[in-house]
Amino acid sequence: NNFAAYSQGMPNNDGLWRFWNVEAYGQDSWKATRRLTLNYGARISWMQPWNEARGLSTTFLPSLYDANDPTNFLNGVATGRAGQISNSAFANPKPIIQPRVGFAFDVFGTGKTVVRGGFGLYVSRDQGNTSFFMANAPPFAFTATVQATGGTLNSHGSYFLEHLLDLPEIATLDPFSNLGNITLQAEDTNDNNQPQTYEWNFTVEQNVGFKTVVSASYVGNVSRHLYRQQDLNVIQPGAMWIPGTTDCCANGDTNTPDYRPYKPFGRISWSSHSDTANYHSLQVLVRRNVTHGLTLLSSYTWSKTLGYTNSFQGVTDPFDSRRAYGLLPWDYTHIFNVSYIYQIPNLAERHFSGNKVAKGIFDNWQYSGIWHFTGGAPVFIGNPTINCVSDDPNINLCQNDGLFPGSRFSGNGVGWYGTPDLLVFNTTNADGNTVRPYINWNTGSFNQVGDHWFNASSVSLPNIGQFGTFETPNLRGPHANNVWNMSLYKSFPLGESRRIEFRFETFNIFNYAHYDTTAASFTTVPIFEWHMPVGAQHWSDGHATVANADSLGTITNKRGHREMEFALKLYF
Repeated sequence: NNFAAYSQGMPNNDGLWRFWNVEAYGQDSWKATRRLTLNYGARISWMQPWNEARGLSTTFLPSLYDANDPTNFLNGVATGRAGQISNSAFANPKPIIQPRVGFAFDVFGTGKTVVRGGFGLYVSRDQGNTSFFMANAPPFAFTATVQATGGTLNSHGSYFLEHLLDLPEIATLDPFSNLGNITLQAEDTNDNNQPQTYEWNFTVEQNVGFKTVVSASYVGNVSRHLYRQQDLNVIQPGAMWIPGTTDCCANGDTNTPDYRPYKPFGRISWSSHSDTANYHSLQVLVRRNVTHGLTLLSSYTWSKTLGYTNSFQGVTDPFDSRRAYGLLPWDYTHIFNVSYIYQIPNLAERHFSGNKVAKGIFDNWQYSGIWHFTGGAPVFIGNPTINCVSDDPNINLCQNDGLFPGSRFSGNGVGWYGTPDLLVFNTTNADGNTVRPYINWNTGSFNQVGDHWFNASSVSLPNIGQFGTFETPNLRGPHANNVWNMSLYKSFPLGESRRIEFRFETFNIFNYAHYDTTAASFTTVPIFEWHMPVGAQHWSDGHATVANADSLGTITNKRGHREMEFALKLYF
């Protein structure tokens, strides 16, 4: 009933995790004709999941849950030790055949125009983190979290900290109150899938003369059966509202575990191999072999990367995962690279008849460089902060019971959707309780640090009970990279096997500074004030203004500087 019932210590069950693989591979290359070569093969993989040798595997099974026993910590929890599930929790995968095929075709038989292509299926094993947690999860160990602060709302509707809770006060708290609850991570025992990637490419390559080859490729892949999580113990939208209204909360109860179907638990992260992602690109390559001392390699990529989650063990919306589909944070539309090496002609050898002094000055110089450019990453709006402001001078409508008994203002998913479990893509809060604003990008007149990359008018707050923009419109941040590195080498021969090399190298030679788009320097989290007018009867009677309009969308820092170095090296 309270934290005093918990022991001070917690067992540390180091899991004895094991796995085994059985794999075989076969490949053949067949020159079908003088102009056509085929490569084909297959890999067979039988990858067993991680198994805990002592049966310290655990999951939650809805079929075992007894709704008449809502205070039982073990209600619905199944373990390998009890023989209810396997020692891995996941079902055993079947052997997977992974075909690989490729071809190269000399179109005209001249060796100057070649078409290439390939396809392959690749299977990988789950990381250990998908299983290692189980040895220290209920029923083998329990964790409950306490917010050790106490306080009230002040006259402006802001939370005022009165004191930190001491140990005797914590000891009397109910672990299932709004100050703490037990969460579970559960594996889908019927899921026997393994992460898979389907990759393909198609290339046209042309020798354009001058020892230069140009190729253009379509390169793509689709990932299937990636590991992800969804909350199984969700509160349905509107469940926490006072019946017949969009006001929080029913019976004045803000304790989310009271509304969840599987009590006494809080969040139950249901893990399965159900995520997917894809990548498509045009890749152009220009390669010039050594001609007149110059070697050149240049590449350009135009691509798009889409998916549902932006991290390993990512979490998706339990009500509609399609809301999370969109550009991934590492999607860069344009990437351009150039590298070159130029052997500077030996002027002394040509014009000074091999004079030793002139040779030491003018001969054996080499110049090289690399230029790398990467376009900007997508810009995402973070989970907003919403503060209530009462415009009534006589009564604080934002305070608890300010509208009517039992009413509470919640500037999060509980207040806006009647549930803390609705997730939106790429927010700062991966555990839900998020509110999605409307997004209609209005770019700023950005010239220097401190300017707006986008204006505060780009975001607005929907009314309570309404959704904002789920599929974020495309806005790119400043380009991520624009660096030119150069090197100048000079060799001084000291006989047949020894030489001294002088090196002068510069990094970011043009001293280009990149605008910093990390969270500390690029403000993408709006702060809204929800104004409650005089005579308001419901929380939905309010309206929003942007409180941090001056800073929202601004970039406050840039980084990067030129570096130069000199070196002497002796080769012997």
